[in-house]
Amino acid sequence: MDIEKEREAFERHKFKDQYDELKAYYDEHEREFGYRYPSYTYDDEWEIWLAAKAQAVQEQDQQVWATSNLTWKDIAFRALSCKVLKSTENWVHVKNIACVGSTTASLICKKLGVDPDGTKFELIEAQEPAND
Repeated sequence: MDIEKEREAFERHKFKDQYDELKAYYDEHEREFGYRYPSYTYDDEWEIWLAAKAQAVQEQDQQVWATSNLTWKDIAFRALSCKVLKSTENWVHVKNIACVGSTTASLICKKLGVDPDGTKFELIEAQEPAND
């Protein structure tokens, strides 16, 4: 959530036609006193606005998770498969992205089904037995 955009949306909703005038007033108040709204004005309403926004975002996230068929492995694989250097071993990439040690990075690769020593971040295909 971009706090400045939220504040602007709140103020445009609250101040309506007086937006420009009141925004200038509260900008000056914030510069002078270090806080935007005196307690007797919009301070409580601003806190309620933020809480409601946070709740709405949380509910939206829960709906997305409930309707998706993604597992934690799918999500981790998607997150880790971005911006992989072709010259970097997979375990090194995971170590750098996930901020973990080399052993843990290697285990994460294995758990996701990715070759830790490979340089292409992709699932290891099931090896078919050789027919000699």
